[in-house]
Amino acid sequence: MKAKSISLISFFAIMLMAKASLAAEIITFEDFKQELVMKEHLVKVADNAIFLFDASNSMNKPYKNTGQSRYEVAVGEFKKRNAYMPDLGQNFGLYLYTPWKPIYPMQPYERQKFAAALDSLPPRGDGLTLLQDGLKKIEPVLKTLSGDTV
Repeated sequence: MKAKSISLISFFAIMLMAKASLAAEIITFEDFKQELVMKEHLVKVADNAIFLFDASNSMNKPYKNTGQSRYEVAVGEFKKRNAYMPDLGQNFGLYLYTPWKPIYPMQPYERQKFAAALDSLPPRGDGLTLLQDGLKKIEPVLKTLSGDTV
């Protein structure tokens, strides 16, 4: 998972928190803190969000010149966004695909439960990057969902 994967996390967060007038505007913690954006301003554009998380060896490589690994940055971004993700009645699922492991099996999003799930992630990446296996294993989960899924 390179910078593209971190961008995907941001993209999914944007998709779930899009404002009605500007569906692609990035909404930050500061927007909520300064009350520039309120939960009432948001429109749920997806009913379900599935995050396939790469916890392979390749994620242990340094991320730019941050002093952190790609893995640490990705986990940190998840935690930052979870801290202000509004509950709009969406379902979340967080799954490691390296190796396959449900971390937060598909269920209604609850900030504290999702934070605990993020805290349960392994401390670093290990193993091979086998996305195709993860895609096969997520298929039964997809079959149970209704509504729009990202």
